[in-house]
Amino acid sequence: MRGQGHECGGGVELNFVHSKEMKKLRFVAELLLLVWTMSAQTDDVAQAVRRQRIAHIDFYHVSVGAGFALNHNFCVGPQLSAGIGSFRNLLNGDFGVRYQFLGVFPRKGVESVSLQQLPVFLSLNLNVFRWKTGSLYLGGELAFVPTVVAHHRLPAGQMASDRQIGKNHFTPAAKLGVRVQQYDVSLFYEYDLKPSFNQKYIFETAGFDYDLLHAAIFERMRFGIRFLYHFDF
Repeated sequence: MRGQGHECGGGVELNFVHSKEMKKLRFVAELLLLVWTMSAQTDDVAQAVRRQRIAHIDFYHVSVGAGFALNHNFCVGPQLSAGIGSFRNLLNGDFGVRYQFLGVFPRKGVESVSLQQLPVFLSLNLNVFRWKTGSLYLGGELAFVPTVVAHHRLPAGQMASDRQIGKNHFTPAAKLGVRVQQYDVSLFYEYDLKPSFNQKYIFETAGFDYDLLHAAIFERMRFGIRFLYHFDF
């Protein structure tokens, strides 16, 4: 009987020690689980903040660049614009102004005309294919094109300023472009709803050679290329 009582007391003591060890292990396991959960939540929060920061940084932009077009007449000039959206968004748009020099120079020693214009434009781009650092996009644009300076150069080299040579008009355009990070290059096609040049005034008043200049003077469409750099913020 005594032996059995002793064994019974030893079993109770062993169970008590075992219970204390289990509580310690459970406490350590719960502590580790808590630390792991907090770490995972911290990582999720950090990633969410990072994604939000990235989306915010490149949602607004200011762009500078230049374009060049050549058909029967010669057109070149820089541009400045601001907009919302980026290559990460499905759509993005710009509002801006560009300086545009439009000239008709048949050959040396012949009368020529040139316009200096300030198109104010609104454009919208659709990113049809996007990847991590860029996009391929299709775009449309509408510009109001006022003539600010017009020149008439005589064969002898004298130049006269005459704003009646040019006409204000609207110009829609379509473009296909690629943007990689801050760099943007696009091909564009634009069509003047009214000719930039005042044909009647040029041929009746200025006395230009119709056969020599009519193709350029009556031209309304142009193909060209434009390069832009975007400052995202």
